[in-house]
Amino acid sequence: MKTWIGTQMFLFLGSWAVYTSYWAVFLIGRGISPATAGLAVTTGLVARSIAVALIFPIANRYAGLRTILRILPWVSVAGAAMFLPHGSVALVMVASVALGLTYPILLPGLETLATLSAARRLLSYGPTRRIGSIGFVIGTFAAGAVQARWGTEALLWLFAGACLVLGLLGLAPTGHPEVALQRAGSGREWSTLFRRRNVVVMMLVMTFLQSSHAAYYTFGAVRFAELGASPGLVSALIVLAPLGEIAVLSLAPRFERRLSVRAMLAIALGAAVVRWLVLGFTGSLWPAALSQPLHGATFAVAQVGFVRFLNDDVPPQLTGAVQGTMNAVATGLGTAAMTAVAGLLWKTSIPLVFSLMAVCATLGLLLVAGRAVGRPPRSGREFAEPGQ
Repeated sequence: MKTWIGTQMFLFLGSWAVYTSYWAVFLIGRGISPATAGLAVTTGLVARSIAVALIFPIANRYAGLRTILRILPWVSVAGAAMFLPHGSVALVMVASVALGLTYPILLPGLETLATLSAARRLLSYGPTRRIGSIGFVIGTFAAGAVQARWGTEALLWLFAGACLVLGLLGLAPTGHPEVALQRAGSGREWSTLFRRRNVVVMMLVMTFLQSSHAAYYTFGAVRFAELGASPGLVSALIVLAPLGEIAVLSLAPRFERRLSVRAMLAIALGAAVVRWLVLGFTGSLWPAALSQPLHGATFAVAQVGFVRFLNDDVPPQLTGAVQGTMNAVATGLGTAAMTAVAGLLWKTSIPLVFSLMAVCATLGLLLVAGRAVGRPPRSGREFAEPGQ
């Protein structure tokens, strides 16, 4: 199970690097304006929200996690193929919806499987998730190299190829059917869970935090290019973010034992405020480069806290529902709204765009300061190495 999840994380996040960091670059390369590219990305995010909030939990009630994770890569290849024709903006929007309804489900599916496996001590979440982050780094470098050598159109082929390999290797045995075949709970259990205040507060905090990343995810590569970076240097700058993430995930078994969930969220949100203000107001590449490793705090620290919250406060049969809802609301609807704002204001004022991202993170920080989330630090079993 550990090897299977690690391999899938590596390949998926390698393709995710293209989808999140270079999709707007690919669309703009076809002559689409930044505003329209932002709208296409937003359309995909809305579809993604529906997919992870509704389609994933419902599908998981009738099929195990392993089955879902084996089918989706092939469906994603078909979704990517819809972008092959050079057509109207309407065709781009339809393709964005089709891909958004399928491919992003892999993220909560893999995260749920990893979280449940960590709870059963089959793997250590931090080091396993780190393998995925390494895949993201390699995917980012590959995307930059492919773009520099063959142009932005080749990014689509790189993405589709990664999904194809993901599907092929996903056919390997997983073992541990008690985890691989886990199905979601009933709708009544979901409604009871989401009436709990700590779950609602966690969702709101994660929504503010993840939504604040919208401008960076969609226009980060564009921003670095505007600051004078070549395509190769853009890739290097983007890679600094997951390198910070890898460092944090490597240290997860240590700091998770000492910090509360609330403290981890506060660190992530505070770092986000600093990061977006620097990226928005800097006029040179050096401050932008120095802000990139803060991704280790703005994303990885929060993710470690969220996984511990799941293992502490959410029953196994509902872990997928909470993962799906978080991805739908936080990285879906919330990010879609902020992406639309970023796309509309990008040509008007880049500092204003990133200031709004900082405001979004500040709202989450105020919520963390006003309401306790999670429990006090425990033994750190979720992130301890198996057997320790």
